[in-house]
Parts: sequence; structure tokens; C-alpha cells
Amino acid sequence: MAEKRIVFKNSAGQKLVGILNMPKPGSPIVVFGHGLHSGKNSPRNTMIAGELNKKGISTFLIDLRGHGESEGNVEESTLEDLGNDLASAVKALEDEDVDLTRLGGSGSSTGGVVCLLSKVKFKTCVFRATPWQDYYQLAKGVKFPCLFIIGGDDQIILDMTNEFLNNFKAPHEVHIIPNAEHLFEGHETEMLDKTVKWFTKHLLSNDNIK
Repeated sequence: MAEKRIVFKNSAGQKLVGILNMPKPGSPIVVFGHGLHSGKNSPRNTMIAGELNKKGISTFLIDLRGHGESEGNVEESTLEDLGNDLASAVKALEDEDVDLTRLGGSGSSTGGVVCLLSKVKFKTCVFRATPWQDYYQLAKGVKFPCLFIIGGDDQIILDMTNEFLNNFKAPHEVHIIPNAEHLFEGHETEMLDKTVKWFTKHLLSNDNIK
């Protein structure tokens, strides 16, 4: 499997860094939007990416501005700015041998909001413990199938997701993991399994790979 470090710029001219892992040329790809004060080395995101690679799905783990190796100051950035960064990451992938018609988004915590603010044309998204407060209006614009994974003990996120889904018309599934909290500690296996199966179903349907 080919691993490539990619340096690209956002619209503000800041240098951002990402790691592309491509099991084979022309494969579908999942781009990761991480939460605040996280990054491309998030243990949960890297775990998901590794399993997706085994299934033949490419992954692009990035550091949004002000995180990890990327330039910028997160304290001076809005989620809209970070959404722009994610759009720039997908733009950078146009030079790579991946299938952007089969593009998935994996958003953890505020990274879920970032995925939608990017206005990228995803085929599907998985949102993990995403706080939708102040961004409920984004629900109306979603046209692709989505999976929402939430910890059963993460009551604030449960309430926000219910509010978000009031205006959500796209196909979707909500998966609640009993007794799990915001970071799914101790419940990583179930979170991982559900995420990988969702992306496999929605991105590999043309490859006849299970």
C-alpha cells in the first residue's frame, strides 16, 4: 500500500499537511475531519483508516489549520475556516489516483460540522459524537446517506442529534452504543465495526467487495 505525505494550501495561503494511504489506484476514498485540538494522528481516526485500507478504501488524514503540522492558529479560526480547509484537502486529491466520485467523509466531534461546512460533494458521511448546536440549519442541505454514531451516555450529543434530525431528509441511520461516552473509550470495537461496514456498503458497492 502506498503512503504519501501531502502538503497543500488552504484559501488563506496556509500550508496544511495530510497523509494519504492508497491500497490500490482508482479506489474510493474517505477524508477525515477531526475535532478541535485533535489531528491526523487521532488514535480513533487512525484505527478506522487502517481498517478501511484493508478493505481497499483509500484514506486521507489531515491536520486542519492550527493543528499538528499545519500552519495557522486554531484559536483564531472558525469552524467555517476549518470547513474551507477540508474542501482544500479534497481539491488536493484531484492530483491523486483516487475515485472522488466515491468520496466519504468521516467527522469526529466538531469534525462532523466541518465536513458539512466544506460543501464537498460526498457520497456518504459518518458522524461520530458531533455537536450540532448553532449548525442545525445544515441538515436541510444534506442529500447523501449518513450514519450517526453516538454514545448512550453522551446525553448532550443525543439531544443535539435529535434536534438536527428534525430537518434532516436524507437517508440515515442512528447507532447508539450503550454506556459509551463522547470518546467511546472501552467501546472502540463496536464504533469501528459500524463505521467500516457503513463505508464498505456505500463506497465499495461497485467493486463487489464485502
